[in-house]
Amino acid sequence: GFVNVSFHSDDTRRLIDNAQSSYPLRIVTAHMPENIYLTVNRWAKHIDAIIAMSQQPGGQDGHCGNFNKDPEDDTVDLIKSRIGPVAAEELLLPAVAELAPKEVTVSLEDCSPRHRMKAEALCKRTMPSKPGLADSQSLLDDCIFDVCFAGAEYAREDTVVEKQMLDKVGALSSQACSCVPTIPPVVSPSP
Repeated sequence: GFVNVSFHSDDTRRLIDNAQSSYPLRIVTAHMPENIYLTVNRWAKHIDAIIAMSQQPGGQDGHCGNFNKDPEDDTVDLIKSRIGPVAAEELLLPAVAELAPKEVTVSLEDCSPRHRMKAEALCKRTMPSKPGLADSQSLLDDCIFDVCFAGAEYAREDTVVEKQMLDKVGALSSQACSCVPTIPPVVSPSP
């Protein structure tokens, strides 16, 4: 079939975030064509999701960047400028009322030096060392940001997610790609 979707209840082998392991868990996994995998862990008030894929024909772009191994072009501003808003006719879900307050942008500079120093020490202790990992400073900064603004428990969560991403990418990169190259569609930002 096109998509193979499975539901699992309390299967800790599929747990994305061990920090949430003491809570009742529901898991959905989806295996899609072109080596695309989705795992969603759902609790009463929290979800974790990982989308893993091999590099797609014609490239790809998304929330985490464009998968070209150049972190310099994966800043929030550059990603937003490449993607633009989704046209109304392309929305997959119906429009809903806004539930959260407007987005407030914060950066590492907004974290107090004392709190940032503690967060950095915690993240360095928690994160696995991976020699030759090109964006290890970026991963460390992401962990520090999460600890500064969401709490210390997110250092462990970042580590778990990062390890799973590295494992999945390593597994996918060792597979032969049977993809047919395609020309990506041209997406113009809305006025």
